[in-house]
Amino acid sequence: MSEHDPSSCHVCGRRAIGVSAHDNPPRWLCRECVDIIEHIRSVKRLDAYELKARAGGMEAAGAVIERYGTDLGAYEESQALELCGAIWRGCADELRRIIVDDQAPF
Repeated sequence: MSEHDPSSCHVCGRRAIGVSAHDNPPRWLCRECVDIIEHIRSVKRLDAYELKARAGGMEAAGAVIERYGTDLGAYEESQALELCGAIWRGCADELRRIIVDDQAPF
């Protein structure tokens, strides 16, 4: 990973800043996930956590849909991108919360 060859966060998919959670192969983290690296190292598989974190994306989408309406086909491009961003951030934030609170979803 370099400034001209960025990587995605191993946990939430956002832009990584260069701190690796593991050595081989390196798994880069974003700024928010770096803050919880000790919790992340204890998670063996993220799959079940990711499924549970979707509720955060759904909740975040609700605020955007309330503002612009339920007809997604009528959204301007900027509104659709705002919705996508809200869903992504909502999932990522919920994923980190679940990991930190040690709420194993199984």
